[in-house]
Amino acid sequence: MKVTLARQWRAVLLVLVALAVISLAGCRKPFGFFERPAPSPTPRTSSTQPRDLGRAAIQTVTDYVAALDLSPGHAPDYDAAYALLSRASQSYHSRAEFQRAHEAMKGMPQYDLAAAKTTLKGDTATVVVPLEEDPATSAFQLVLEGGAWKVVYRGGAPGMPYAE
Repeated sequence: MKVTLARQWRAVLLVLVALAVISLAGCRKPFGFFERPAPSPTPRTSSTQPRDLGRAAIQTVTDYVAALDLSPGHAPDYDAAYALLSRASQSYHSRAEFQRAHEAMKGMPQYDLAAAKTTLKGDTATVVVPLEEDPATSAFQLVLEGGAWKVVYRGGAPGMPYAE
């Protein structure tokens, strides 16, 4: 009986050693369990165009608002602001009407342009800009024309245009 018990233990021990060798041989790094995993590769986007278009839309609104600035000691640059209007908006309002409408404003809203957010949809963008003096926001509608963003102004006032 002693002989068979010793043989059984040897067989069990041999099987355990064989399993350990097989499992370790199948791994490239047998102790890789304790190592940190390599960082996964950063997915590459095919183009940074949407981000750049969003920044460009905000820059167009910033330039438009700066051109219409009514602060003391600053003369509005109506030519620059009018040039930032879409072709359809320019056909809807003459340069003189645009200037008269802006001069009729009792003041220009104070925009927090640093907090502007852009939503892109095809060749259009909406730039939402918070107002500094109250919790409201103003939304500028833009259209992409010839690779440049243009402000859509159909109604409202030049300083707070709306697209309809």
